[in-house]
Amino acid sequence: MADKVKIEEDIYSLIAEGVTTKVAVAERIIESRRIESFEVYEIIDEMVNGGQLIKENETVGDFELKESKG
Repeated sequence: MADKVKIEEDIYSLIAEGVTTKVAVAERIIESRRIESFEVYEIIDEMVNGGQLIKENETVGDFELKESKG
């Protein structure tokens, strides 16, 4: 898997910049790092399940991400 820590840092940076949907965040990282999409989605899901990110406003196949402050 690509450097997970750096990808997590990129995810936090994108959310801070206002890119908040799971799909938009994943697309930006896939384009910038040229890695497989499943890797990015897996990392995002791990961050949500681990409590690092909160998902909000869930729709079919997508949801908004928010950094957990806890």
